[in-house]
Formats: sequence, C-alpha cells, structure tokens
Amino acid sequence: MLTGHYLEMKSVAGASPFLELIVQMLPSGAHMVHGNMIHEVKVTDLQVGDMVLVRPTGNASLQTER
Repeated sequence: MLTGHYLEMKSVAGASPFLELIVQMLPSGAHMVHGNMIHEVKVTDLQVGDMVLVRPTGNASLQTER
C-alpha cells in the first residue's frame, strides 16, 4: 500500500512543472467575430456557438463534444 502511494506522489511531483508550463501557454483572450467586427474578449466570456478568429501566430485551446 505504501509503495503504491509513494509511486503516485512521485509521478504527481514529476508532472507538476510540466502542468505549470501548459497553463502558461493557455490564451487569456480571444478575438470574437461579430458580424464584420472583431472584438477582443476574455476566453471565459466565450459561449458555445461564438465565432472566434485564430491568427496564424495565435494559440487555440478548444474543447469539443462529439
């Protein structure tokens, strides 16, 4: 039992720096397209069905449902 707990804690500790790097890469803002206008909004303000512009040098973090 202790060996399993030790291995779990070791893997979590090893993954932590990588998870922090991933969080830093997440975009905080998005370019929402509304008609022929582009508005900069917070990612948290986006809703399902909103159209966003992803520029060639930009990041896109998406969650989809099938």
